[in-house]
Amino acid sequence: GATLLGTLLWLGVRAEPARAVEEAAAAQGPPFKIHVFISSRSDVCYNTGDVAAIRHLSKIEQDRINRRGGVSGRPIELVYHDDARDSDKAIGNVRTALAGPETLAMIGLTSATRGKAVFETIGNEILKSGIPFISDVSVNNLFSAFPNVYTSRASQDSDSVPVIQRFTQHFNF
Repeated sequence: GATLLGTLLWLGVRAEPARAVEEAAAAQGPPFKIHVFISSRSDVCYNTGDVAAIRHLSKIEQDRINRRGGVSGRPIELVYHDDARDSDKAIGNVRTALAGPETLAMIGLTSATRGKAVFETIGNEILKSGIPFISDVSVNNLFSAFPNVYTSRASQDSDSVPVIQRFTQHFNF
């Protein structure tokens, strides 16, 4: 959720309001698409509210950016893709986003397992596209070969592993 909002805020900061027209009419032309990858769950007896929060808060930010003139004078449109925690669906969702001619960015992908499947299967397509992809994957070696892929998470490789090693050494495990 924070990843999406941060990215939208960044896009909004970069979007300058149109000078000659009203803000409400400033964003014109075919909308740029920002593809948002979410993962709903049906295997638990409660709803954490993550997906609903992402949809609600990102819509607020989309509206704010569009009122200010969009991005380069064009509105943005959020397109949600739910992989339902399935790697094959995640691959299909990213492939769909890559195929869109108006795709401006991709945001999401929260699992190292699904991330691995996506990058191993269509990593070359992601790389060739040059489309910025802000993931939520903490295993950097899954996407380190892709200069257009970023993460909002601390690196498991460079942050967690050294701490665990020091801990186990300290307690002689």
